[in-house]
Amino acid sequence: MNTEKISQAISDGLKQLSISELKLNQKKVIEAYLKKKDVFFCSPTGSGKSLTFELAPFLFKALSSAHDKTIVLVIFPLTSLIRSQVDALQKKGLSAHHLSELGGEFADPTIIFASPESILGTQRKITEDLAKRNFIKAIFVDEAHCIKKFGEDKKKKPAYRPFYGKLGEIRSLTGENVPVIALTATATIETKEHIYKGLSMKKVEEIIVSPNKLNITYWCIKLQHSSIRKNFKSLAEELKANKENTTRMIIFFRQIKHISEVYEHLEESLGKASYVNYQEDGPNDDRNRLFDMYHLKTDDDVKESICSSYQDPTGNIRVVLCSTSFSMGLDVKAVDTVVHYGPKMIY
Repeated sequence: MNTEKISQAISDGLKQLSISELKLNQKKVIEAYLKKKDVFFCSPTGSGKSLTFELAPFLFKALSSAHDKTIVLVIFPLTSLIRSQVDALQKKGLSAHHLSELGGEFADPTIIFASPESILGTQRKITEDLAKRNFIKAIFVDEAHCIKKFGEDKKKKPAYRPFYGKLGEIRSLTGENVPVIALTATATIETKEHIYKGLSMKKVEEIIVSPNKLNITYWCIKLQHSSIRKNFKSLAEELKANKENTTRMIIFFRQIKHISEVYEHLEESLGKASYVNYQEDGPNDDRNRLFDMYHLKTDDDVKESICSSYQDPTGNIRVVLCSTSFSMGLDVKAVDTVVHYGPKMIY
């Protein structure tokens, strides 16, 4: 391995990404996959896991011949996240594409983002072609815990997203010399083993960082009412009083019906005050609403609008009522409060 070339590639990549230096664990991940090792990187949200794949095209290109195209494949769970990542990297001058929108020509090196359904389903032929031409140098699976969460059958219910359970097939396309890097912020020992099996990972380099964050305080509160509307009465009052100055918060629910019920409660309680700069003749919608809901049945365009607004600390949306799919991979800043409503049990 040409260490001088690698050092220069890291320097060039960091400069283009406007980052001063690598953290120790990021460096460990990079060193491992450049040695063609499979890597499991479990590190808290916001610790910089994405930098390990953002730098990868520069690094593999530095080690490749001038005529050998370099592609780094990144698997994401949500289309809205893919669009967000592609836009952010393109603004920094990097070549980044959604697999479903990939044309015949693309810059070298490049990052290609895709969902499991795209890689192994609708765009499988493109994946096979890129693999046969040896363009794919590494495969990153972000939010890798989704392999167990979405990809396996549960009791008598079929897998929610069965292609997550088939991701190991990509190894048969690329060969074992292409390293697979699993990224996650949350994984039990059981989940980790499931990830290894699901991705056909062998001789894995494990890099695990403690999830403990000293700047976060945890509270467990016993609810005073059986009525969900009564439990969120104070939220309606806060939104009405503070409007666009309301503390930004994310509230996770276990059931869609609870999300809908709280949303309806806020709409009924606030009326016109639900919106920033309410217009009598409209339009008043997710673009100027103080709160919104995000779950499986939410329209894709609305999901994208919510993600875009919430990534901006000065955006209109102050409160997001959502399922756990929201915020996966999103670069969200200035959120002071996160609520998990109604867990089955507390240890």
